[in-house]
Amino acid sequence: MSGTNETNKSLGDSVSVHESVLLHEVVSGLISPNLLEDGGAKSFWYLDGTLGGAGHALAIAKAFAKVEKPPKGDSGDSQGVLNIIALDQDSNAIAHGQA
Repeated sequence: MSGTNETNKSLGDSVSVHESVLLHEVVSGLISPNLLEDGGAKSFWYLDGTLGGAGHALAIAKAFAKVEKPPKGDSGDSQGVLNIIALDQDSNAIAHGQA
């Protein structure tokens, strides 16, 4: 099983025992090195419906940051923006994800 073990990561007054399952597979399926080539989409949205320890959201953000960005055009075109919406029933998980 691929993933990042986040056992005992503090979430306020509670402790998370969350393991990101299939982390590498999810990230590599969503973020490719040539994501921004050939005038493709400039704005990307990711919905994490079970934020938990924020393992997937953080890994996707880190991978997106490593994508080679094309130079800005004369019109000041965006170089690509990643937007993450994260949901969780646990308010401590949301607070942890915002940190």
